[in-house]
Parts: sequence; structure tokens; C-alpha cells
Amino acid sequence: MAEHRGGDTTSARATAIRALLNEWDFIGVVPHGVRDEYDCLILELGEHLDRGAGADEVQAYLSAELVTHFGLSGGRTPAGDEFVVGLLALGT
Repeated sequence: MAEHRGGDTTSARATAIRALLNEWDFIGVVPHGVRDEYDCLILELGEHLDRGAGADEVQAYLSAELVTHFGLSGGRTPAGDEFVVGLLALGT
């Protein structure tokens, strides 16, 4: 059985995804000492990488999560685009 890399929130890749999310910090909590606010996104983002998802698919997922889970307006931003580029680089 193949290892499912997206299922571990303690792996090196999960740690890298967490770092990218905290750098993006789209709701502004990291300066206040919160480091795990975005952990709910790590597994699904890892699964996107496992599937070889492209930027548009990842952007669509993030936009939906920003609206439904975080109560934000969604949509693309330069910082979000930069996050996606960094995320997709982890899959290579």
C-alpha cells in the first residue's frame, strides 16, 4: 500500500505547508502568537499536492475555504497567489 503523504500533520511537508500558511496569515493571527490556526487546511492541501493539482484547483479550494470556514470574502489576492506558488513547489 502506498503511503499517503497528505495525511500526516507532523511530516516535513506538513511543517512546510504550515510555514507557508503562517507566512500568508490571511486572517492576521500569527503576530498574536497563534501558530496552528490554519492547520485545518494542511491535510487537504497535502492531498491536492498528492493528486498533482494545479494552481487553479488549489485556488478554488482555498477560495471556498476562505468563505465557508473562515467567513472571508474569498477571491484571489497577490499574497494568496504567492502562497499557491510556494505550495506547488513543495510537490515537485
